[in-house]
Amino acid sequence: MLFFVLLGLGVVQAQWNSITCPTKSNLNAISFIDTNSGWIVGDRGTILYLNGGEWEEYQKLTTEDLNSVFMIDKDDGWAVGDNGTIVHFSNKKWELFDSPTRNDLHSVSFKDTENGIATGDLGTMLIFKNGCWNQLEREVRGSLFSAFYEKDEVWIGGGLECVNLPIIKMKINKKEETFINQFYPFASIKSIMFLNPANGWAVGSPSTILHFDGQQWGKDNSIDDYSSLNSVFFSDENNGISVGYGGTVLIYTDSFWIKEKQTTTKNLNGSTIINNKYFAVGDSGTIIQRNLNSKNTVEDIHYNNPLEIQVFPNPCDDYLNIVIPCENDDMTITISVNNISGEIIMHKELKLGKSGLIYPIFTGDLKNGLYIIKADIKNKIISNKFIIRH
Repeated sequence: MLFFVLLGLGVVQAQWNSITCPTKSNLNAISFIDTNSGWIVGDRGTILYLNGGEWEEYQKLTTEDLNSVFMIDKDDGWAVGDNGTIVHFSNKKWELFDSPTRNDLHSVSFKDTENGIATGDLGTMLIFKNGCWNQLEREVRGSLFSAFYEKDEVWIGGGLECVNLPIIKMKINKKEETFINQFYPFASIKSIMFLNPANGWAVGSPSTILHFDGQQWGKDNSIDDYSSLNSVFFSDENNGISVGYGGTVLIYTDSFWIKEKQTTTKNLNGSTIINNKYFAVGDSGTIIQRNLNSKNTVEDIHYNNPLEIQVFPNPCDDYLNIVIPCENDDMTITISVNNISGEIIMHKELKLGKSGLIYPIFTGDLKNGLYIIKADIKNKIISNKFIIRH
């Protein structure tokens, strides 16, 4: 007997938990080094740290809103905010750091302890080298909401009302910085990150998810019907999270995005994954988390089955063919198709012939995403998954 593991995540969605927060200030960004070392920053100079599994408030150094935090290691980190505010974590404490600008700063990212970038309003770009921040002279209109340092390249995204601001790639060497207008997204990019030079993601407004494959940017169409997004983070190529307005949480797994059941109506502004946990932070002191490998996901269900159900083409567009083998003549089976939220899309009884069954179903009016098909054959459940991509 073969052991068949039901593939496809999220039919029974995992539980998000609200975490006690010591402040009601809006929280804008979160960064972890390990499960015991995490920091959150927010409005009015809010800095939170993880202490024994609980979040506590760090003494305030400024009343300016802090918009981004990046921890290089447990002993070195940076945060930036409004009015050019820069704070540095070193020697186990945060301290204000000299800034060359008074423009609002929205994002900070580091390659290592010696090389970093911060971006902000009015095209502000700051480069950290030789122990200090220096402003680059470049005429860029608009607010630069996000920057990510990947090896010797920096990717920058932003927006300007009624103007299509490009995603910018900046090549950095010891002598100069070279700018390349890489892609016009027709959206305001709020967050950008790269796993490696051939795998990058960007999200923004209105309702935008973009993917970079090493050659070009393209819109990700694996999901629709979601709000504008403020943050994206990937722990590896198969596990990602993006959060946004109205409590929107999207989880990336198995090459597509899944919309999670709403836990809060507050806007979510920052997200991360550390080990087996997702985190998201947002307005009014909102902190939510859930385990990555929750025991109530369907990947933990096993069935003993000698049969196998096949589907093609996969991904499909207008039609999907379901192929079910046959053990006996004139066998009656029940098949069902569920969407990722567990809703039954189709339920039907069919009769198998001597050579089994090839049964086509119309999928043209179904939304893009992951679906689970199950067949009940003589009280044995066989299953498979398929993706609809129009």
